[in-house]
Amino acid sequence: MRILRIGVCLLVLMLLPLLAGCGGGGGDDGETRVSGQLDDGDIVLEDGTFADVYEFRARDTGLARIRMTSNTLDSYVAVYEIFSDDSLDFVADSGDDGSGDAEVVFEVDEGARYAVLANSQTFQTGSYRLFFSEEIDDVRQVDEDELPARSASGRGAKLAAQLSANKHRK
Repeated sequence: MRILRIGVCLLVLMLLPLLAGCGGGGGDDGETRVSGQLDDGDIVLEDGTFADVYEFRARDTGLARIRMTSNTLDSYVAVYEIFSDDSLDFVADSGDDGSGDAEVVFEVDEGARYAVLANSQTFQTGSYRLFFSEEIDDVRQVDEDELPARSASGRGAKLAAQLSANKHRK
C-alpha cells in the first residue's frame, strides 16, 4: 500500500507542471486580451460598418500578432503606424477568409505607436475579443472625442477615411 501511495504522489508531482497550464487561458503567456462591442455608439466608416479603434506601442522589435474572435461578427482587423505628426501609414489587415475570426501578423519597431481597427466585414453589431501578442504594450481604446469621424480634420477623420478606403480596395 505504501508503494502505491508513493507511486501516486510521484505521478501527481510529474503531472503538476502540465496541469498548471490548463484552465482556459489564465496562464502567463504575455498576451493582452480586450473585450469590445460593435454597435451604434461607435465610429461609422464610409461603408456603414461600425468600428472601434485601439492604440498601442510596440514593446519589442519583431513580429506581432493581433487576433479578433467573435461568435456574431465576420471580424476584420487593420493596423496602421502612427507617426509623430499623427499621420498614418497602413501596415496590414486581416483580409476576409470567411471564418468569422480575423488575424494579422506584422512587423513592429520597439517604441513605435500603432492603431488597430476592430471592424466587421459587413454591417453587423455584436461582441468581440482582441488578443494582442506579447510584443504589444499599453493597449488602450481610443475615446470617441479623440476620433471626430465626421469632422473634416483630425486624426480620427483621417483614420476613419484611410481605414474605409483600405477596406474598399479589396
